[in-house]
Amino acid sequence: MRAAIKLMSLLCCFFALASLEGRAASYCEISSAYVAFGTYDPLGSSRRDTIGSITVTCMGNAGDAVSYSLLLDTMGQQGNYRVMMNGVHQLNYLIFADNGYTQVWGDGNGGSTVVNDSYTMATHQSSRTYPLYGRVLSGQHQAKSGAYVGNVTVTLVF
Repeated sequence: MRAAIKLMSLLCCFFALASLEGRAASYCEISSAYVAFGTYDPLGSSRRDTIGSITVTCMGNAGDAVSYSLLLDTMGQQGNYRVMMNGVHQLNYLIFADNGYTQVWGDGNGGSTVVNDSYTMATHQSSRTYPLYGRVLSGQHQAKSGAYVGNVTVTLVF
């Protein structure tokens, strides 16, 4: 009798485990386009602004809760200023999270802003695009003519 009860208990556990359903967790990936400031006049009194974007695409199941943060690296920065290089010559710029150019987008340190978002997925795939606002400040008289290049690493934490 005890053996039969043990066998029944083991079978119940097996069937209970066999009826469990697996479900993959949501995952997200990011993409962005190159941001170009165009021609900058180091002797002029005008700054140079541009707009770019970062897109986050998440895959999973409808009804999944998604929550993440977008951080920009601080490598190559001088204070809050980012640096583009042309050989040994540099041009400083900033990236902002808002169109009022008041929230410097970074990693949350030094007063910088991190972009956060959370939502419930309506379908198996969802994309959201976040604008970034770049600004080269006026008065950088040390800039020499030529192409300046910089890199920004975007980190997605979810």
